[in-house]
Amino acid sequence: MSTNSPLRSRASLAMLPLAGLLTVLGLILRGPLGNPSINPSGFAQSAASANFGTSWIIILLGSVARLYSFMILFGLLGLTRAGKLVFWAMLLSIVSEALFISLTGILVFTVPVAAQLYLQGDAHMLNVLMAGFFSGPVASVLYPAGLIGTLGSILFSIAIWRSNLPMWAGVLYGLTTPLLAFAPAFSYGLELLGGLLLLVSSTWLATAAWRQTIRETSSRTGQSSMISST
Repeated sequence: MSTNSPLRSRASLAMLPLAGLLTVLGLILRGPLGNPSINPSGFAQSAASANFGTSWIIILLGSVARLYSFMILFGLLGLTRAGKLVFWAMLLSIVSEALFISLTGILVFTVPVAAQLYLQGDAHMLNVLMAGFFSGPVASVLYPAGLIGTLGSILFSIAIWRSNLPMWAGVLYGLTTPLLAFAPAFSYGLELLGGLLLLVSSTWLATAAWRQTIRETSSRTGQSSMISST
């Protein structure tokens, strides 16, 4: 791919670590994701706090950055021998992330209102939260979306392993989606680990791609100088 492509520009490559950074910041601010069926009062107090909405907005901004990062990875890897694999990795990852954004976006604006009503004495709101979001149609879509995203991240991992980018960065990247998608149900630590792996692997890949771009640019400049001097 041409080094002049916008996909290889500094700003575009910055989207890779930015997605990881926003995800980690959002998870730290949000804290453990409580279960309203186990501790309804604790969950309601957490969801009604200012941090809940703010943290989820940051997480969703990270997801938007991830959508763009999938296209960045396709631009970096699409012309390698794993080109077809990368296309499917990008497609599956975009579908998964788009489902996550559309569904959890509802939670950002609905759950805090329902939690405040519950704290004001409307116990029916707990049933609304459980039936509508945590065990209802939203959950029935989020988990398949997580499986789709996991497959996409694994395909990206394989493509990175076959490319000239750092192989182990690809391994770390392949672990991010399954941890972020499924760990929240049982372990905040593993969920946070998924965010940290996303930040580390994305930064590693962006740095390696940027250095490769500099080397290619220097090589082309040197060749041009040689041609002009002859």
